[in-house]
Order: sequence, then C-alpha cells, then structure tokens
Amino acid sequence: MCTNQMCCDVHKTARLKIEAEFLDKILCDVKEVPWYVKGKLKVLPCLIDVLGVEKVLETIPELPDNLVRGLSLNYLAPVSGEVYKASLHNMLYKEEQFEQIAKTMCNFWRSHWLHVLLQGLQNENNLLRQNTAHYWLPTTLKLVPNTLEIILEALKDIPKTDKSHWLYAYMSHVCYQV
Repeated sequence: MCTNQMCCDVHKTARLKIEAEFLDKILCDVKEVPWYVKGKLKVLPCLIDVLGVEKVLETIPELPDNLVRGLSLNYLAPVSGEVYKASLHNMLYKEEQFEQIAKTMCNFWRSHWLHVLLQGLQNENNLLRQNTAHYWLPTTLKLVPNTLEIILEALKDIPKTDKSHWLYAYMSHVCYQV
C-alpha cells in the first residue's frame, strides 16, 4: 500500500499506461482477424467503449465497410448492428453539452457512416438491404440527431438508374421515421 499521495499517483499512472498499451495491442490483434470472423465483431463493442470510436476507426479504417458487408450474412448481421450501435453510443456519451452533441455527432456520423448506410440500403443484395433497414436504420434515427434530413438529402443526390433500389431505401427510411 502506498504511503503518500505521490507514490499512489505514480502507481496509478504506471497502471494506466500498461492498460493502454494492453488495449492497443488487443486492438491491433483484432485488426488482423478477417472481417467475416464473428469473434472479431463481438470484441469490438467493448474496445469501442473503452478506447473510443475515433481510436478504433483510426486503427481499423475499413470497419464501416466491413460491417455493411457483414449485414449480408445472417450470422454476422446482429453483431454488425451491435458494433454500429456501440459506435453511435460512444459518440453520444462522450460529449458533455447537448448543443455540441448534435453538431459533433452529425459531422462524425456523416463522414464515417452515411455512405455505408446508403450503400446498404441501396445494395442489390436483398438480405443486406433488409438487415441494414432492420439493424442500422432505427439505431441511427434514435441516436444521431437530424439524420432523417441528412439521409433524405443524400437520397436526392443519388442517380436513380435503378428505381427499385432507390425506392426501397427511401421507403425503409420513411417507415422508420414513424
């Protein structure tokens, strides 16, 4: 047991440094696991909670694309939804002032997740479209402020070469706003 405050602070700092190095090592190891391994995705919500979504996306920049790919596989779709939800929760709870939350979350979400959400909603793979609408869309609309307007605006800019996919994306979105 420590005899003075300075000794306790040194031990605490050393412990935190070791923990940070350990978590960074785990994150690097998880990055090396192929995207289609369910165990990889089961660990990520915990790492996102502890390290933060920015750190995880910085280390694994392909994560959003891999998660949307996982939505096309029945065994990965629920876990993909959990990782996505953990990412949004981490963004939501890291901010302290509400006014900053909306702007920060919308910008971060738009830059990292909008394109993959739209990709999933418009994909030719029916299972991927359904899983995106089921696992990602409700979470997005509930947790990220102003996403309805952002998604509808993005849908307007998409070339409507295949009307059925655009319509599915639009109608999925409208159904979840109710």
